[in-house]
Amino acid sequence: MKRSILLAIADFYQMNQAKDILEKEIGDVKVDHVVDEQMAKEKISSRAYDLVVIHQHLPLDRKTPIKEEEKRGVGLSKWIDSRDNPLPVVQLVLPSDTEVRAAVAELPNCEVVIIEPSWEMSLMKQVRKVFAANPVKENKRLDVSIYIDLEKNLAEVDLKGVNLGFSFEKHALQIKGSNIIELSMNADRAVDRTDGKKWQNGLKKVGETLMQRIFEKNLDFYIGLRDLISKVGGLQNTRIRFIVGEKVHAVALESLFGHHEFQKKDYWMLHAPIYRTIQDCPGEEFPLFHQDDADMRGRPINVLIVESPTEGTIMLNGFEKHLGKLKNVATECRYLEDYLRTLKTTKQANIGDVELVSWTNRREPMKDRVRKSLEDGNRSWHVVHYAGHSYFDHRTQSGHVFFPGPRKTIESVKMDLLSLWLRKAKTRFIFLSSCHSSESGFVFAMARQHIPAIVGFRWDIDDDMAFQYTQEFYRELLAGKKRSLEYAFLNARKKIYAMYKDNPIWAAPVLVVQIPLH
Repeated sequence: MKRSILLAIADFYQMNQAKDILEKEIGDVKVDHVVDEQMAKEKISSRAYDLVVIHQHLPLDRKTPIKEEEKRGVGLSKWIDSRDNPLPVVQLVLPSDTEVRAAVAELPNCEVVIIEPSWEMSLMKQVRKVFAANPVKENKRLDVSIYIDLEKNLAEVDLKGVNLGFSFEKHALQIKGSNIIELSMNADRAVDRTDGKKWQNGLKKVGETLMQRIFEKNLDFYIGLRDLISKVGGLQNTRIRFIVGEKVHAVALESLFGHHEFQKKDYWMLHAPIYRTIQDCPGEEFPLFHQDDADMRGRPINVLIVESPTEGTIMLNGFEKHLGKLKNVATECRYLEDYLRTLKTTKQANIGDVELVSWTNRREPMKDRVRKSLEDGNRSWHVVHYAGHSYFDHRTQSGHVFFPGPRKTIESVKMDLLSLWLRKAKTRFIFLSSCHSSESGFVFAMARQHIPAIVGFRWDIDDDMAFQYTQEFYRELLAGKKRSLEYAFLNARKKIYAMYKDNPIWAAPVLVVQIPLH
């Protein structure tokens, strides 16, 4: 497996010396380089490195000259050592600077190379020493993709193993489409969320039925799958994706309940990321943090926050639609804005532009301000967070989001138009914190508009719960151990479940991920 090294060296001659010797002598290695402290922190926050090589003298940024008395390279080493997951560091030190050598000696993950004749060979030896002490972990993973085709009464399972040492062929499972459709038609009735803890009994029953219809009717495969799950270390190292058509949207596929290892029976969604892909609707861009998205590699993430607390009645397609009061929308959006700016200031995540479009600024209609921000060709909005009401009309198959209009009116924007704005902004991910009017039909319809990744809620939920989930999700997404939509989605669910086991909020989120064809 290729190693990755970051060089933080301002002197281009020394940097090229280090780069040449490492690429020539170390072998399978990728070397990145930066010339100042700010760039180094951004790279380390946004990418995975096996080692960082740092010169003791660095400027703060490209506009600032080096001030040798600041010894910023040493400060950078200390910053790396203080992180939750410190990286190995090799510090390049001038021969006469005993003070720096003493400071570096106190850092448990730092080695010293003195810049003297043949220092490049000393660097190579120290790098080999660090790599020997920190062998590459060959993490095992299992990716399970389940294609459900109700027209053919067929489900196909495609298994991909990472570091398992063997491959799999696509496996056909026999299912009864009428049973799945029945589950779809009775989805809301099966999980009555108005009756305290009883809703969990309904959800569990749906999950057990799904497990039986999809897996347990194909017992040999099910036993083999559980064995593979055990071999990769459990469901936490297994990603499960349902690739489905429109007839299956209403089914709570994420609620699978049953044995996942030989002695364990539980909701699979509390242990593995379970998400969906909508058939025949590829995304126009890669989802956020996708490994194949070369355009975003190392680039800062721009986030647009839309605060839209509409309340009242609006006519849609000849019918009145009442939108209830949203108490926490402003609190949620201001929290997210402050949190993102803190991450940016402290270099804990590679955050770029952060903009809040608020209903309180009434110089022009809010929907026009949102449109202008998204259609601004000078920058992309990689993440869009919409907090407000959304609605999907199954009769007309049309979705709507809502914005405060002039004189306490409500203005709607059709989902097709919103999706067009998002595509122009090259959005990688949209979070629909649509508290009272949210449902999965809107999420799936937006995926059909080629939006790369969407999180929304399956059921109506209280907006204070939506706010709680928002906090946990973005903490996991931007400051968690894994830069992954799927694992941020899983870990936020687990944290919310631990706090609010009897509230439907932990079971309500739905993640849809659409991969582009190119």
